[in-house]
Amino acid sequence: MTGPSEDFGHREGRETLGQSEDRGVPYEYPSLDEQPGYWARWWVEFKKRLRQSWDNDPVSRVTLILSAIVFFGMTIWGLINKYLVPLVFP
Repeated sequence: MTGPSEDFGHREGRETLGQSEDRGVPYEYPSLDEQPGYWARWWVEFKKRLRQSWDNDPVSRVTLILSAIVFFGMTIWGLINKYLVPLVFP
């Protein structure tokens, strides 16, 4: 390479006519919001409440673990009934 390398990802779209932007400064598209969006705030609130209930209430911990066990157990049971049972008992 004989010349300086250029990051073309930061240059994209700035070569059109009418844009008065400093070509030496990279930009982000779409621009980042100054405040978090609705779902970001909702997710943070959900994690905060889950952490509080996880630490303070052992019933929620047991409920979540048992729900996960039942969910994965039923998923495996359904896969066995769908694929393995017809192979063994045609």
